Amino acid sequence: MSGQPEALPSDRATPDAPRVAPGVRGATVVSDRAVERLVRAAAVGHPYVRPLDGRPGIRRAGGPAARADVRRSGARVAVRLRIAVAYPVPLGRTSSEVRRRVAQALERMAGLVADRIDIDVVRLVPDPRAR
Repeated sequence: MSGQPEALPSDRATPDAPRVAPGVRGATVVSDRAVERLVRAAAVGHPYVRPLDGRPGIRRAGGPAARADVRRSGARVAVRLRIAVAYPVPLGRTSSEVRRRVAQALERMAGLVADRIDIDVVRLVPDPRAR
């Protein structure tokens, strides 16, 4: 066994198969909920974002590490993100870095362009390692 999954017959290119234009093949729809999860995942990937409940650890099964609301219009999105941040760190720089991570993740993973990403730092979590 090579570790690679076996290709299904439909996965194999056949020379006599008709070519279909990309716009005719179908569409991929990414739900708002999936976009919100993508935004949260990008935010909590930042080293200074902490769980909203202030408990140690980046992710906790009992509660969200961040909250996100999205509004979409076609391939454009506006985001409101609520996060907790380690203290003491520069909040402006940290927010800018989180904003950049979220915008890049939206574009790379979902093909969406962020028109606006508002970040509310709703909690500061003391962390002596965050200097």
